[in-house]
Amino acid sequence: MLANIGVAAAVENGFVSSYENGSFKPHAKATRAGVVTVILKQ
Repeated sequence: MLANIGVAAAVENGFVSSYENGSFKPHAKATRAGVVTVILKQ
């Protein structure tokens, strides 16, 4: 899937991370804290 490339790039560049067990939940709702973290990492 094309989205996998974007997610992989975001993880590699430190914009997002997986859960402690290594899973990634793309359909989970974003939290305010998570959005602020991504914005501040730019």
